[in-house]
Amino acid sequence: MPKRTKILSLGVLSLLAVLSVSIGVALYLQQEMPDIEAERTLTSNLGFFLLINLNIIVVMVLGFLVVKNLVKLVLDRRKNILGARLRSRLVVAFVGLSMIPTVLLFLIAKGMLERGLQEWFSPQIVSSVDGALGVARYHYESTEAAVYRYTRRLTQGLEELYPHVASAAGVNDAAFAQPEAQRLIEHYLETKREELGLFDLSLVDQHGKVIAGSSSLEARRNLVTLPGPNLTLVRRALLNGEAVVNPEQSIDGEFLRGYAPLHYSLEHSLTGSLPYRRQGQSFSSEPQAAPPVLAPPRHVLIATHWVLPELARALGTVINAYDDYKELKSYRRPIASSYILTLVVVTLLIVFGAVWVGFYLARDLSVPIGLLAEGTEQVAHGNLDHQIPEVGDDELSVLVRSFNTMTADLKM
Repeated sequence: MPKRTKILSLGVLSLLAVLSVSIGVALYLQQEMPDIEAERTLTSNLGFFLLINLNIIVVMVLGFLVVKNLVKLVLDRRKNILGARLRSRLVVAFVGLSMIPTVLLFLIAKGMLERGLQEWFSPQIVSSVDGALGVARYHYESTEAAVYRYTRRLTQGLEELYPHVASAAGVNDAAFAQPEAQRLIEHYLETKREELGLFDLSLVDQHGKVIAGSSSLEARRNLVTLPGPNLTLVRRALLNGEAVVNPEQSIDGEFLRGYAPLHYSLEHSLTGSLPYRRQGQSFSSEPQAAPPVLAPPRHVLIATHWVLPELARALGTVINAYDDYKELKSYRRPIASSYILTLVVVTLLIVFGAVWVGFYLARDLSVPIGLLAEGTEQVAHGNLDHQIPEVGDDELSVLVRSFNTMTADLKM
């Protein structure tokens, strides 16, 4: 097999070997990556793979050139070509000088990377993140539970207050249209809203029409826009007879709303005594002689709590940080693999680059020395006309010029 064909075949084989290793690494990373459909994750993965593939291509090119020169150097050494042994020693020296510190740096960087990842996902960090999310959820759930309790308590108060309203117009919706009934209900709602710190209290019918209510100063001045009643939840509360709490949104933030139906008493007592009587600005109860008979609910009390924008943003920040941390935690192995792969690629780039520089310098050193050795043999055989072409402007070129001057002087 000709020399050039053998070198080309070995170069192609080395290129195929490097390509196979690169494809295997890419497939391994692809299997390690979790399936997350977020657009930003897809974009970051695409950029990561493009960068890694670019580095792999550079390593493949350098690897091909290095393997090609190594094969050529081995063949020259076997054929005892002048300068091949010197080039071999120089290349080995450069590889050793570059390999030792590079491998040490690789091992140190790998250890620092593993230690850093362990600190990222240490139990202390995980417990802190989980604790922050737990505090945020506890605050939100406790506020939701408070709205539920307030709604149930206020509906019970309205149910006990209803005999004052029904005494004017009987058990029908016209009772709420009476001025005295309106004042009584609104006074009760206003008092309880301020007492409980709620943003809005509204009594609505099955169609969501507000019959009576009490709003905070921000709502009355239209500084904060309230969402309309959720008719689905209104009908569900009337149908099931149970209170429900639901988060609702408007352009001004998030609200927690409680929906609770009102159950009215058709019969209050054998003596006709009222369960509540008004005394100035307060209400007091009197004992009952018989249990009440309940009518089907036709009205729903809506209690609204405004989640302040600052608090909502803080809760959102905590939740987003928790989600990002969990996503990052799922990427722990791929992150470590990507960093290690990057370190390997950089290490190979340094080693191959050093080997290539070693070949280049070895050629610059060995070629003039080989020409001098050949010229010395020519002079020894009596060929005083032999001249060595000057290469470069360093000390070797001075030595070549001195050799040419010597042969010229001998010829004279």
